[in-house]
Amino acid sequence: MIKVLDNTLINKIAAGEVVERPSSVVKELIENAIDAGASSITIEVKNGGIDYIRVSDNGKGIPAEQLRHAFLRHATSKITDFDDLLNVLTLGFRGEALSSIASVSEVEVLTKTADNELGRKINLLNGEVKLEKDESCADGTNFIVRNLFANVPARRKFLKRPATESGYVSDIITKNALGNPNIAFKYINNETTLLQTNGNGILRDVVFCIYGSDVAKNMVEVLHKQSGFKVNGLCGKNELARANRSYENFYINGRYVKSDIVHDAVMDAYQTRLPIGRFPVYVLSLSVDPKFCDVNVHPTKLEVRFSDENAVYQLVKDAVSNSLNATNMIPAVTAKINRPVTDVAFECADTKAFVFNDPLAAAFEENILSMIDIPVIPVQEKSENSATTNQKENKLQLLHKPEQTTLPQPKNAFFDNYRIIGQIFGTYWVVEQGASIYYMDQHAAHERVLFDEVSVKFTNGTVPSQSLLVPVAINMQDREKEAVFANIVLLEKLGFEIEELNDTAIAVRSVPYIFSRHTGAAFFSDILDVLISDVVGNKVNDMAAAAFKINYIACKAAVKANDRLSYTEAKALIERALKLDNPFTCPHGRPTIVELSEREIEKMFKR
Repeated sequence: MIKVLDNTLINKIAAGEVVERPSSVVKELIENAIDAGASSITIEVKNGGIDYIRVSDNGKGIPAEQLRHAFLRHATSKITDFDDLLNVLTLGFRGEALSSIASVSEVEVLTKTADNELGRKINLLNGEVKLEKDESCADGTNFIVRNLFANVPARRKFLKRPATESGYVSDIITKNALGNPNIAFKYINNETTLLQTNGNGILRDVVFCIYGSDVAKNMVEVLHKQSGFKVNGLCGKNELARANRSYENFYINGRYVKSDIVHDAVMDAYQTRLPIGRFPVYVLSLSVDPKFCDVNVHPTKLEVRFSDENAVYQLVKDAVSNSLNATNMIPAVTAKINRPVTDVAFECADTKAFVFNDPLAAAFEENILSMIDIPVIPVQEKSENSATTNQKENKLQLLHKPEQTTLPQPKNAFFDNYRIIGQIFGTYWVVEQGASIYYMDQHAAHERVLFDEVSVKFTNGTVPSQSLLVPVAINMQDREKEAVFANIVLLEKLGFEIEELNDTAIAVRSVPYIFSRHTGAAFFSDILDVLISDVVGNKVNDMAAAAFKINYIACKAAVKANDRLSYTEAKALIERALKLDNPFTCPHGRPTIVELSEREIEKMFKR
């Protein structure tokens, strides 16, 4: 027999979707405070919020005659018709939160609007009004929730330990503080203030309060506008990368959301900058006409749909990429002195390990090329007016004729007046500029140069191709063949020539010719594996599909640690690396350069 449920039971069921735990209550109340125009919000919890939650604000308050209505299901001041739902800019709009919270707890609300002399107080127990009266109070709203889920013990027993629930509450507060730097937030947990921001509108100050000074000073400004869209915020330098995604913060029109599209865009912007398994730190806000996104996907409003996912993806990726490309990403070495001054403060390395090449002698070594079983870095071209040409450079150009590639130039050169000091440990080149010295890893730097050369050729569609004397026939399953011909333009752009033999096989007639060698048919198989995984995930991306294997080849082709380079060859490598948009990491995300400032050296010597 079908029955119509009473409102009390309906509200308890609805509470299961909206109010999952104490942090859910905090989230809804903070969002209401923000919608009310508050410039200051205080959150206090006890016992993880299970026993006590208080959220007070200085917003516009609730009119006294409407206070009781605020706890009715689907009662809201945010929307009136379906068109409003399509254009909603407020954080709350469904009218479910207060009724759901009140149905599973004891609620006390004291609120006042600016045009009233007295405020209004209401008490509810399990959704029923127990008290309502006028009372003196400041403008704004003070919302207290006690004994959450006391009338729903089955749900209460599934809550975590108070410390764990407090952690969830802290996360909600930090997300809101980062998304609203113009609001002063204060968080009190068991009578101890854990967070306090000043609401001055400066996002970096909020980051400082939440994540500390090291994170705040290593964040990069992001600002990108295009076709009515705007992305702004901060993204972290490479050294801030974390092992999980908990430091990813993304907001749409002030609302914190989770979006795989945005995550993928940011990760692709950081591609080759971070090691595998590491995730960036960022706080990004997207301002967009609400018509282009749907936030009415789930009761918690954490999910969002975009009408044009590709446009959002490209916008976010460009915003982050542009900021990273315009920033010096060299990690700085800092002196860490833990032992007292009376002890031996530093253990000096064996001076024999410091091998400084003689520039004059190295430049005229006759047989150095035959000693290096690696692709040689081309020497920087001299101007046409140069009267003489170094003999070694002539030999480099005659024996090895690398293909010329036009690489994108950064807007700001980070090195413009440097001096190569020499090499240490057979691997690291020492460069001096200004009040710092820089150590460059020759393998990581060469790997980045090679990777960027092929990436530029790939983007421009100029990857050279070499025909195979005997085409390679490859049997394929339906899914593999579908992936090949769905991405045939990508494969041709990468340098492959593919021909269909029959329903179950293809022939590879040409393969890419990069790093002075052809890649072979095995390279095609590796690219196919990447394409298949991307097709399954519906995230095919031109560069992403090729980058994985190009990384591998660049690593194998680059000079290694302890490979012997002359001064001239090292100079050519350093010059080419420093002209790249991103000379700061190898394609795997390891740093190519680290900085040691004069001040840090002085600290080491107690000066």
